[in-house]
Amino acid sequence: MPFVYHGTDHTHLDWSCMLNGCRYPLATSSHHQSFVRAHQRLPWAWILARQTLLDVHCSFVPTDQSHLLEGHVSIRHIINSSPRLASSFPSAALPALTRHGFTQLFHFGSWSTQNTASPFHFEPSHSLTAELPTAAPSLRRHLPSLISWLERLCLSTLLNGSCDETLAIARPLRRLHAEEEIIALSSLHTAPTTSFSQQRPFAALDASMLPSPASLFQGRSVTSAAATPNSQVVFSLAKYGTSAGILHGELLGIIAAVLLSIHASPQEPYSVLTDHKNAVHMIQEVLPGALPHVWNNRPARLLYRWLFTSALSDNRALTRRRGVIPSAPLATFSMDDYAMFASGYGFVENNLSSFLISRLEDSYALSDSFRPARALTLALYDSHRLPDFPYTRASSSFSAVVQLYARSSQLDTAEVRHRRFRDTLPWCHFGCNPFESVHHIFARCPAFLAIHRAHNMQLCDETSLLEGKAADRVREVLELAAQRLFSDDAGLWPQYQTCSFALISDVGLHWQDVFVSLVVEPSRNLVT
Repeated sequence: MPFVYHGTDHTHLDWSCMLNGCRYPLATSSHHQSFVRAHQRLPWAWILARQTLLDVHCSFVPTDQSHLLEGHVSIRHIINSSPRLASSFPSAALPALTRHGFTQLFHFGSWSTQNTASPFHFEPSHSLTAELPTAAPSLRRHLPSLISWLERLCLSTLLNGSCDETLAIARPLRRLHAEEEIIALSSLHTAPTTSFSQQRPFAALDASMLPSPASLFQGRSVTSAAATPNSQVVFSLAKYGTSAGILHGELLGIIAAVLLSIHASPQEPYSVLTDHKNAVHMIQEVLPGALPHVWNNRPARLLYRWLFTSALSDNRALTRRRGVIPSAPLATFSMDDYAMFASGYGFVENNLSSFLISRLEDSYALSDSFRPARALTLALYDSHRLPDFPYTRASSSFSAVVQLYARSSQLDTAEVRHRRFRDTLPWCHFGCNPFESVHHIFARCPAFLAIHRAHNMQLCDETSLLEGKAADRVREVLELAAQRLFSDDAGLWPQYQTCSFALISDVGLHWQDVFVSLVVEPSRNLVT
């Protein structure tokens, strides 16, 4: 397996630097270049996966980019990855810099967090001005512009797939910063007013979510609270986006409770109680010694810790929601080496296939090529049980075949061929100005107007024979429906237009059944 991982990393680097101009190919901001012609250099599955990710606005983010903060990145790679950085770099100095061994970023200085509003800024080495002119006199005139370029260097522009500069911090240090941030948030709140047991002090926590439950992509507000006898903290999960749920809130609450208890009593931390039996089972019986695949589909696997619920922390979680609540740190240090990130959602921890299917469905529905008027799902406007398809009662096999092809949007009309194969013009070949769509052929084309009228008259005559015993109001509705059945009428058709006029054989329905078929369920009996 290490050999496979090593080969995969090399292929990924070749894709970025040899085929994509030193730009990370799996980011949402990546340019929409097609790599189909590179199928001999790249696995075809990678090419297809990248295109799918771009279609649903998702990306795979490397969660450990600490090599950037350490300066282990080539200057030439930085220049090639950003046209903006390349335009301001003294390119004439690059060959001389390479000859004298100035190739990596750490050769020129280091990143610093002091005396600046930005989290990180680059400080050129003090020895750079002394060593470089001596080693390469020809670079003396380029030194001011080079130092200016280094000082304007921004860490976020170097990151792959994300602008979160914390990804460049080493994982252990990132975790330490997150824990210190939670402890610091507790200083914003006063000590709990409710008395804890002094004999057996403990830590309490809870979480709340509104609305609850929430659909997959629905916005929500998740709040966690934790309390000990001498401290408490309340925070939101805004940084987690819509990927956060009540389980994330509970798990972050237990993390905060453990940190507060250790901070208050390092020698003998408080007990953290929980009523989340599933978490207790996972921690005590499943997770110890568990293989990696156990975590693959585990919800909130980044935060799985002890849980506890109490009236105190629950009340704090609900009442503090009315004010401005600080956000909890994002636990990127616990993620896999590559984590999927979806815009408007957040990091996807598990069930990637189900998530991608949902995003593809939304992407298809929002696409300009989507035509709901032609293929509107019946469940969107009618929740009744579906009747038998019309072709089960068709008068001929030809009629059944036409209906089947029309329902599946595969009837060989000029519009379909033009949209899919571009081998013909989309206009009606009978000489009409509109496109030759299924609806135009069956409902509006003048070439079939005589057939429409003949069948409409036949339908009206047969309807009048069946309504002899009906009340006047029912007879009026039946006659009106029969007259409008072969026309686009919003009062009769749920999609505001007729969809098919395939012939249906006489099945000897009673007049009440005809009323239901013509008025109550016209689309479900005749729409193909």
